[in-house]
Amino acid sequence: MTARCLGLTVLVLACGCDPHDAVRAVRSHEEPGTAGDGKEGAVAVPAPALPAGACSYDSQAPEVVRFGVTPYVGSEMVTRQFEPILAHLARVTGLKFTMIVARDYEDLLRAVLDGSVDVVSFSPLLYVEAKETQPCLQLLAMQVSSGATFYSSYILVQEDAPYQSVEDLAGKRIAFGSTSSASGYLFPLAFLLDRGIVPEEFFGEVRFAREHLDALGMLVKREVDAVATFARVLQPARAAGLDVNNLRVLAVAGRVPFDAVCARAGFPQESAALVQKGLLGLNGATPEGRRVLAGVIELGGWVMTDDSAYEPVRERLRRVRARGDR
Repeated sequence: MTARCLGLTVLVLACGCDPHDAVRAVRSHEEPGTAGDGKEGAVAVPAPALPAGACSYDSQAPEVVRFGVTPYVGSEMVTRQFEPILAHLARVTGLKFTMIVARDYEDLLRAVLDGSVDVVSFSPLLYVEAKETQPCLQLLAMQVSSGATFYSSYILVQEDAPYQSVEDLAGKRIAFGSTSSASGYLFPLAFLLDRGIVPEEFFGEVRFAREHLDALGMLVKREVDAVATFARVLQPARAAGLDVNNLRVLAVAGRVPFDAVCARAGFPQESAALVQKGLLGLNGATPEGRRVLAGVIELGGWVMTDDSAYEPVRERLRRVRARGDR
């Protein structure tokens, strides 16, 4: 199905049509303009910090840059978040972008590894796991919000619940997010293990959700007694119609580095540099930046980073793997 709206071409593919079975929706953006034309967002930055040595890169620029995202708060909200961002990137880079919304975290990881997406906004844990498998993955930028490059992982409970610490949850029900989520699974699991709490032994029931809003909905409906999620989840939850006014933070499970934007192994370095430049020039300090970034979840823009920024994720992943998980 193809439709024209606000000068953007929107393509929607039915489930199962994609040969890699990794997408639910595709949206294409193309705007006139060339890279470095002096319009807002065009700033001089170094080339991406790309791996050296054995890595090789395509020589031809892609006709379309396939930009992959996870539906961490649902496909509709993520699409609303990234659609104006990709339209901006198309305008300031001169590249054409197609957004691919993966069905879940694991689908996005597979899509990067098999080359069916070119650029991706990775959750921290997915970035670490993708980098293990694909060392030539190109880290372009890290997301920021309110000037911070880290956000918190929370364990939430109902306001009227009697619990004062995670130890009070013995025999109770808890919901985690996807097992590929840093804030919804990895960090809270490591937090619990550090306190001698083995979830499958300690809790009366352990449940898992596909994404954060599904997990939070279990708590709102009192299907579970606690939920592991990320600090800013209440904003998209309210937008989705969830009544989250009577929840409170029981524990902070750690500070998680924000999402990583990466280019797949082999993606042309010149095109990667254009995408990076477009992202780094987009921030909330300008009216245009505020307009583009005014999505469901507050975004402040992106900053340059290097692989060491994700060491807190690797350290917890090692601890979790030591007990046989993942």
